[in-house]
Amino acid sequence: MKIYKPVTKEAVLAAHKNVVADSKYGSYGDIDKILWNKYGKNDDIAIIALKIAFIDQTNSTNFRMNGDFTIAHLASYIASIDFDNRVKRYDSNLVEEIASANKNRRNLSLASKYCTYHNYNVHKRDDYAIFDSVVKDGLAHYLKQIDIKIKKYLLDDYTNYYEAIDKLIEHYSLGELKAPRRYLDHFIWWNNRK
Repeated sequence: MKIYKPVTKEAVLAAHKNVVADSKYGSYGDIDKILWNKYGKNDDIAIIALKIAFIDQTNSTNFRMNGDFTIAHLASYIASIDFDNRVKRYDSNLVEEIASANKNRRNLSLASKYCTYHNYNVHKRDDYAIFDSVVKDGLAHYLKQIDIKIKKYLLDDYTNYYEAIDKLIEHYSLGELKAPRRYLDHFIWWNNRK
């Protein structure tokens, strides 16, 4: 039986610090800050493609499994949808729209990370939640702990997933943290990744 670490503000902060300090995971943080700060705009298809490739490589989003739908296709799509204005004002449909750009294979992981990294690094905001299968598995457990039952497959919908993250943030009073969605993501992922 899997043992889940209890959610506390201290445990969430400790996990975030562990992720940031880890030589395998945290070292990307400096690179992605530089990449997004230097190339924050999303109007150059080559730069967008570079950011997609970076996310895919460092986060194992399996974009390369998209068959005929290439990084160039997705980069062109992102360049065409007024991404910068939409991500800045938190457009709740943006993640799902990017995830579904490839009609043959939805990639919620890549889409949520693209939006989150841009929102966090360029606009210094925490409006998006990263979709991750490890976090999704942990979410169902943590929701059950606060008497919210949800079928795990429903968390494959980004709106449900996002709302689940926010319910935990509210229940555990994590809203005052600098980046509660990012920190909670780190907590669940760090403690359940193996």
